[in-house]
Amino acid sequence: MATIAKLPNGKYKAIIKQHGRILKTKTFIKKSAAKTWARRLETDQEALIALGLPGTRITLKELAKDYKDGSTRLAWFVQQIGASKLISEVSVEDIRTALEKFGSAKGFNTNKQRSPATYNRARALLSGMFKYAIQNGYLVNNPVKPVPSKTENNKRLRFLSDDEREGAIASSKRI
Repeated sequence: MATIAKLPNGKYKAIIKQHGRILKTKTFIKKSAAKTWARRLETDQEALIALGLPGTRITLKELAKDYKDGSTRLAWFVQQIGASKLISEVSVEDIRTALEKFGSAKGFNTNKQRSPATYNRARALLSGMFKYAIQNGYLVNNPVKPVPSKTENNKRLRFLSDDEREGAIASSKRI
């Protein structure tokens, strides 16, 4: 990512690149100072993101509008996380807090708490939006990825009708 080049005037130029694109350059008198600066900037991933990605200028509301226009559930999450928050500032904790608030709330037409499946679909919606941001070069990481899904109970309890029960009993007697 970082390259140190000696200039004709005897100074050293540190060049920080990401994905083949120059993000930042700085000139130093000493080579060791150039290396230190480049190393410090490379370890500070947030600074690199701020230097190189367009996501540092896009708000969560703008991303949601670009991704899926008119989704009420997505609009709810944008409001909870912060519509004016830049997408590069959205943290895993912001996502986790919004999803927990969503999961613990009561459903629209019922007094029961939302199911794990509903929570997982909302998580997938958010993850899809941030994947879209990554595909468009706005972000490097998906802040939804570290948030775990909830375990869904897919078992179904089925009762046999009177005809089915009689048929099952009759077939077991033949054996």
